[in-house]
Order: sequence, then C-alpha cells, then structure tokens
Amino acid sequence: MTETLSRAWSLFDAGNYTDAETLYKECYAKIPSTDHDNYWQVLMGLIYVESFQEHFAEARTYASQLISCAIDHEEKHIAIHQAGMIERMAGVYDKAMNLFLQEEALIEKNFPDDALARSANLYEQGYVSMKLHDLPLAEKNMLSALDFAEKSNDLISIGCAYRGLGEILKASEKAEDAAVYFEKAITAFQKAGDTYGVEEVKELMSK
Repeated sequence: MTETLSRAWSLFDAGNYTDAETLYKECYAKIPSTDHDNYWQVLMGLIYVESFQEHFAEARTYASQLISCAIDHEEKHIAIHQAGMIERMAGVYDKAMNLFLQEEALIEKNFPDDALARSANLYEQGYVSMKLHDLPLAEKNMLSALDFAEKSNDLISIGCAYRGLGEILKASEKAEDAAVYFEKAITAFQKAGDTYGVEEVKELMSK
C-alpha cells in the first residue's frame, strides 16, 4: 500500500492527475478508516487531485472526512487548512477566509511556536485577502507569513511569502516594489532547488 501511495503522489507531482486519481481511488476502496495513517494519506491525496482537476464537490467530501477522522489538534488544523485550500481554489473566498481563521485560532492555542504552520496559515490569509480586494490586510498578513517563514528557515515558505508579496504589490500598482519581492522569491526557490517555483514566479513577472 505504501508503494502504491508513493506512486500516486509521484503521478500527482508530475501533473498526471487522472492516473493519480485512479490509484488513490483504488486505495480508498481498500483501506478501512481504522487504518488511520494510510486512510489519512489517501484522503490528503484525493483532496489534491480533485482540487487540481477542479472537482471541488468531491474534494469537499474528502475534506469533511479528513476533518472527521482527525485524532488530535495537529491533524485538525491540517484538515481545516486543506478545506480552506479547496475553497480558495474554488474561488469561494469568504468561506476560505473563515476556515483559515478557524485554523489560526487552533494553531495559536495549541502550537504557538510552530513558525512553519503559522507561516502557511498567514500566507493563505494574505492571498485570500488579496482576492477579496483588501490589499492593506493582504500585505500585513503576507509580511507576517514572511516573518514566520524566516523564523522556520524553510526556503519554500520564504519563497512563497515573497511571491505573495510580489503579487499583492503588483495588484496595488507598485510594480517596482513587486519586482524586488519577485526576485527574492526566485532566489529562495533556487536555493531550495525548486525549479517549478522559479518558473512560476517568472511567469507572474511577465504578466
């Protein structure tokens, strides 16, 4: 089962969502919810493959199951984060923000020193605020996300926060400031060896 799940994730990572979905659904049919770790992995995988194919109704069903099967505060905040990600990708920004605020409350209460979790949460809040056209709040949240990302020393999170700031400042018509942040994002992704991250930022810069 572990091998099949690894193969499914590799297919997803390579952008082969249909084949990844088939494998994950085969696993889902076989794994009982009592096999917690594998069941959790399958649900996480299904949430990603359905969301990336814009099958949001299915993704929401799996996210509800993920929230229901969470056995502790850490799993609960991850599950709520996934539910928020689905709503953000679906463009239901008010609902997404509500979920990310719920997640933030859980993190602050139970994991106040988890800089990486706080960065990921604030990144989403910043991005959703931008989509809701509240650019001052978006910038404030994204700067906080960057602060926590730097505390965690996680290069991918640092790159994401810089990229987010670039997008927000571009939307605020501050092109020069945006370009500085985009360049910093590229540097972070290059250091992390994330070529896809680099290309994504270059694409944003060219728009």
